Amino acid sequence: MRPEKHGENNEREASQSPHEYAEYCWIEVSKTTHRNVPPKMVKLADLQEWIDKVGDEDIYSSFYRYAVDDPNVGSVLGGLAFDLDCQENPEKARKEAIALVLDLKNGFDIPEENIAILFTGSKGFRVIANRRSFDFEPSPFLPLIHKSMAKELAEALKLKTVDFKIYHRRALLRLENSKHPKTGLFQIRLTFNELQNLNMNGIRQLAIKPRSLKMPVLNQVSQKAHEFYTKHKKLVEQSLSERKEAFNPEEITPLPSMVPCAAKRFELGSEEGMRNTSIFQLSVYWAKQGKSLEEIKNLALEFNERCKPPLDRMEVVRTVESAFNGAIEGRYSVGCSSEAFYDLCPGKNSCPFFTKEPAKKSVPPEIREKAWALVKSPAFFYELGKLFEKGFYIPKIADFRYVLGEERNKRLLPFLMSSAALVRVIGEPGTAKDTLVRMCAVLLSKALKIEERTDITPGVLKYSEKIKAADVLYIPDSPSLRGEQGRQLRFMRSDEGGIAAEYVFKDPETGKLTTEVSQLPIKSFITTSNEIAIDRALETGMWTLKTSESEELTKLVRKEKLRAWAGKHEFASEEEVQTWQEALRILIQEQPVEKVVIPYAENLEDLLDKLGAESRRDPDKLCRLIDIVAKFRRFQKPENKRAEADLADLYIALELGMDAFMETFAPVNEEEKRLIQLIDEDTNVTVQKLAKKTGQAQRTIYKKLERLVDKGFLTKQKVNRANVYEILKKPKELLSTSLLSSLGFFWQKGQENSSVDVSSASPPVVHPISGETKILGPPHPYPNGEAGEMPAGA
Repeated sequence: MRPEKHGENNEREASQSPHEYAEYCWIEVSKTTHRNVPPKMVKLADLQEWIDKVGDEDIYSSFYRYAVDDPNVGSVLGGLAFDLDCQENPEKARKEAIALVLDLKNGFDIPEENIAILFTGSKGFRVIANRRSFDFEPSPFLPLIHKSMAKELAEALKLKTVDFKIYHRRALLRLENSKHPKTGLFQIRLTFNELQNLNMNGIRQLAIKPRSLKMPVLNQVSQKAHEFYTKHKKLVEQSLSERKEAFNPEEITPLPSMVPCAAKRFELGSEEGMRNTSIFQLSVYWAKQGKSLEEIKNLALEFNERCKPPLDRMEVVRTVESAFNGAIEGRYSVGCSSEAFYDLCPGKNSCPFFTKEPAKKSVPPEIREKAWALVKSPAFFYELGKLFEKGFYIPKIADFRYVLGEERNKRLLPFLMSSAALVRVIGEPGTAKDTLVRMCAVLLSKALKIEERTDITPGVLKYSEKIKAADVLYIPDSPSLRGEQGRQLRFMRSDEGGIAAEYVFKDPETGKLTTEVSQLPIKSFITTSNEIAIDRALETGMWTLKTSESEELTKLVRKEKLRAWAGKHEFASEEEVQTWQEALRILIQEQPVEKVVIPYAENLEDLLDKLGAESRRDPDKLCRLIDIVAKFRRFQKPENKRAEADLADLYIALELGMDAFMETFAPVNEEEKRLIQLIDEDTNVTVQKLAKKTGQAQRTIYKKLERLVDKGFLTKQKVNRANVYEILKKPKELLSTSLLSSLGFFWQKGQENSSVDVSSASPPVVHPISGETKILGPPHPYPNGEAGEMPAGA
């Protein structure tokens, strides 16, 4: 291919001699791909002496040369290299190498003497066009220029085997005439004639031993090659003019999270060839951000887990220490041009260095008007459930979802997630647990930051910027949480208040179990995983929602899925979803009520007894739910009543929370009752025996039995090295009563208590599930259902 011309000033005569840069005489060397830290540097003149000392097997040198004995600073110099590898079919790499050499010769007038061709000793070839043909100048950005040039050539020639990971300042390439550690073959130089006419077997035969094949380099510049270089130099310089040359501490320290390019690199990891460079440059970034050495080590080790394959742990630690010390001393810096970040730049419009926080997209007036109508509607909770039944698009899974049944769960869950609650959604696989949470996340996305994570490690919990910034942490049921990793994660109540995560893992060096405890800054926590252990003290304060496994609902879901595939299920429109998102944002963010008074709270004791509440925390849980409902119904009341819970708030709280109350208030759930019944029917009951009877895993049964021991319903003793369980006491049966009769009982108690004015707390209420209007107590004090005017500016 022939390059475009770029003006007379850039033209070089073919006979003109290239510039020489004798000071660029330092290279990095390494025995195996595990680098020395700090890097082992030698001068070119001393390279053979180093080879004689370490031997000729599995040895490497940096492709680029340096003017100083530190490869991380200053400009670099080198020719244009291409690695062409194909594990499955090296013959394909050979043919592409032929095409490349022909183009360098014919398209750029580069003499064959200035093109080095090497068989790598394994799966491919390396082609190096001597720097003198292009008259390359030393530059810290030369690897970026080379990568840009290589990409254009690969695209024009349709080369599929080019490895683009070698274009960074510390790229290590196997030395000529060194032995490959796996194949035993040597990396040897070939003539172009040999490349064209020998098959792979013939080339391998040549590579059985080292080969001395020296070709004198012509010390001249090719005009076409120089133009091609100049073109890409300008492209890179133009790109860099729109980026930050260096990230300054005063700029990155105030940022709430990593800049987009660094965050993306941290998320993606790196492949072989870029791992050390990425860890080094990320470490410099974190050091400039003000993180401690220990923090950076943990982050780098977490990043290393995403690399393919990961580096040795000690190599990571030493690289971090080198980067940290150099950054603190001012020797090292990173910026948009750093190889680890360059290709991940999202552009100026998405970078905090070049733009202020983007203004939130204004909500169309018609959407806002409909949203206000929703938040003021007595049928708000009922309509919310109907939205879940319709379903909508979920970006996280790039598909539409809906939820049938789960009438209480789908109306309660969004409000628990938005109210600093701890929630566990349990149920059999396929019962819409994660669908419920993800649909809630979509609806709450305009008001809350919800972080979904399955890659739970000590580093993620302790240092993840996204978790720190999140309002809600959601851990779905995921295969990555099962097995050894899942069994080692436990959430518990923190001594400092809030939640702490305890992570137990095996140290890869010592083999000993190590425990790390991290404080979680999130406000709400929700999980659908059964693999995460929850400390008993924390569990008593959690909300447990259980999805239905009923055969009737299963049949209904199967039928509706077939209707959806037939195109007959009508999903909610984008406008409907936007309206609900705005409605929930209004309820969470606009004119919030800090504290709700429950004037009838003292009369709830008998109601708690009817619900089977036994824990000292149960009154808090019931009142907390009344508080949540009252806050989300506040715009349905006159302004002077918005900070006060009425009887309708209690009614809706009980109706929505009844299933959850049965899971959390009741001393035992239905599964635990069944286990107690089985133990009562037998003697010498063991985990193995119950697992066989129930068809559940022994580990699952063991956990449930231990809970019953903790609750005081069972005793456990060792008999012939097996745990045998016996009944200590049986749980009392819960009173079964309708909500309205419970509320009638409560109403009577309220009338007897003259200190509580319940007459003003009894509006008609729309049943949140059926949509029917109910009358509670005496006539509604504001019979027209007036809820105050929409706030000014709404």
